[in-house]
Amino acid sequence: MRECFDDAVRWSSARGREDAEAMTRGDRRGLERNLVRAVETEMGRKARPFELQVTELPVVGAVGWRVSQKHVVVSRALREDAAAYHQWLTPVIRELA
Repeated sequence: MRECFDDAVRWSSARGREDAEAMTRGDRRGLERNLVRAVETEMGRKARPFELQVTELPVVGAVGWRVSQKHVVVSRALREDAAAYHQWLTPVIRELA
């Protein structure tokens, strides 16, 4: 562990800076809200109230997993690709809405 500690600290710090920069730019604000609105338009009605926890992880590839009915885990790459994220998350939103 001692051999990798400095590398781990640098990696973790870089991820924190990336998150802060993305939030400042507003890149991640409203992704899910806009998707709910699109699903509402598609269904022709307002979505019923629901909760969805989205956990973003800095893993390789554009991937996502449904952990439970109300919790998904997505890679940063998937969430940053608006079209792919929309396609992946739409069925989850439809089910909950």
